[in-house]
Amino acid sequence: MLENIHLLANAATDTPLDPLTLAANAALFPSPNPSVAVLRAATDLFRNTMVAAEDGGRSAHQAKRDAKAALKSCLDQAATYVANVASGNAQLILAGGYEVKLPRAPIGLFPAPVIISAAKGQYEGTVDLLLERMKGVVCYMIYMTSDDPSQPNARWQYMMSTTRCRNTISGLERFKVYAFCATAMGTAGESPRCVPVMGRAA
Repeated sequence: MLENIHLLANAATDTPLDPLTLAANAALFPSPNPSVAVLRAATDLFRNTMVAAEDGGRSAHQAKRDAKAALKSCLDQAATYVANVASGNAQLILAGGYEVKLPRAPIGLFPAPVIISAAKGQYEGTVDLLLERMKGVVCYMIYMTSDDPSQPNARWQYMMSTTRCRNTISGLERFKVYAFCATAMGTAGESPRCVPVMGRAA
């Protein structure tokens, strides 16, 4: 439950906490740890060091980082306290001036990727592939065939898996035309294959 709770202020985004929010429903969380006074002091310190760091030197920026770490520690302790008191009751957490994170929705299969180009490579027997970047992809699977890619019985050969969008396929017959396609691999599995792209080996 703890990972689903966060305070209204987030030190990681440089947003100072207003401890008065936490005091508004003190009856719901009567013994906060750390106390509201400690949270207020940590928040004020972080706010002041943020201002000082705007035109300050190295020491001022270090002071800001130290204050940010201290405030984050306070927030983590407060989240642990809220999680223990609320025992998973989302309405109680919200009533106490906190927020509840929505559970992460699993990512399904990715759509087929796009091969932007399949150009002659710099070296003999190579083709350079350029794929359109897809956010969240674990890797791309590259396939190749020398058959007519429009035919259902085309023999596709697995060539490589890669996390890069620019890749070179080597060991090809010079000047021969090949068809290339790709899939996107995610946590839910492999996507459908993309539209084949033709490329001639250097």
